[in-house]
Amino acid sequence: MNTQRTKKHIGPKALAALGVAGILTMVGVLPAEAAAAKTYSISAQINCSGALYQGDTFRPHSSGGASITLTDDSYWRSGWSLRVGLRHTDGTQITNSLEFKPSSRAKHTWETTSGSTTIPAGDLATNSRVDVGSDSALCISFPPSYSANLVQ
Repeated sequence: MNTQRTKKHIGPKALAALGVAGILTMVGVLPAEAAAAKTYSISAQINCSGALYQGDTFRPHSSGGASITLTDDSYWRSGWSLRVGLRHTDGTQITNSLEFKPSSRAKHTWETTSGSTTIPAGDLATNSRVDVGSDSALCISFPPSYSANLVQ
């Protein structure tokens, strides 16, 4: 039984094409792999009426996934639900809203409004609102705020 392996060689045309593609990628003509996701610490104070809060800090995002993990919402977490989405600079929300219910405060991953987990590239900011239910008096005394790690 012959156990020798046959070596496959790249022909001169294929080698030249690889070299050209590498050079074009280095000079920015062809896209390189997506940049590594970055983690941003964000926070917001939201009003009690359930009205939309639009964060004013836009952060760069390369095409790919995006997620959020709450790091502080302790004094109101037992009863109120938080909804958070991502929007472009033109004001259009490009993701479905994620809902953090009192029983589910773990990491949440966004999808676009068409259901894709690949969020288009661009500068993004958050949209947030809270559902205080029947606790509106408590909300006025202790307006909801949250802190989170945003990965995009």
